[in-house]
Amino acid sequence: KVLPPDLARRPKDIDKFIGEARITAALKHPNIVQVYDFGRTEDGIYYFVMEFISGHNVAHWIRRKQRISLSNTLLIAQGVAEALKYAWERDRIIHCDIKPDNIGMSQAGTRGKLQLVLFDFSLTRTSAENISAGTHPYLDPFLSLRKPARWDLQAERFALAVTLYEMAVGQPPVWGDGHTSPAMLDVEASIESDVFDPVTREGFTTFFAKALRREYKERFDNAEEMLRPLIDEGPANVG
Repeated sequence: KVLPPDLARRPKDIDKFIGEARITAALKHPNIVQVYDFGRTEDGIYYFVMEFISGHNVAHWIRRKQRISLSNTLLIAQGVAEALKYAWERDRIIHCDIKPDNIGMSQAGTRGKLQLVLFDFSLTRTSAENISAGTHPYLDPFLSLRKPARWDLQAERFALAVTLYEMAVGQPPVWGDGHTSPAMLDVEASIESDVFDPVTREGFTTFFAKALRREYKERFDNAEEMLRPLIDEGPANVG
């Protein structure tokens, strides 16, 4: 990855680029992309060298309207949740931009097991008080109602829940008319239960209803609690 020449002339963008490289390089987790080296060439080009990911990101699957299996949904949920927990517990690092584009699926060899890889840590140095950092519609719209209003692991897991919902349904969740900011409405997300497999419909509907609650205290308390319903609905328990 290299910093475009037009951005390499601005100290703020250089600092952000090198900051992302330095933070990612320090994170040693199987579900986080590895950065091996970073710096500046003699020609003045800023770069960092990452591991090669042989595969596609989740956004690629969604755009092609490909059905994502239950086992891969669980793999993605577990991988992202564990990576977020690791980054937070290691250095209080918040990703701030969990979305399908930043979740890659790599396969080791022709028959290797799929491996989830989380990348793009460019917003990790953003202040926790900057609640507009991130990407709509994965950004928790209810952060502004918090006291104090700030990013945390609940907001990260909300973005993961939106991503999982989009994988299952084909589009992000909707509140009310779909146009008014959810924070201005007194309604919960509309869960399109009919698209779920009949065998897992009840469990998935309950899962998303809780994971996307407008009141963060009514959501799952931690990654383990969030993952438990998905594990219960996992392949081993579906017929």
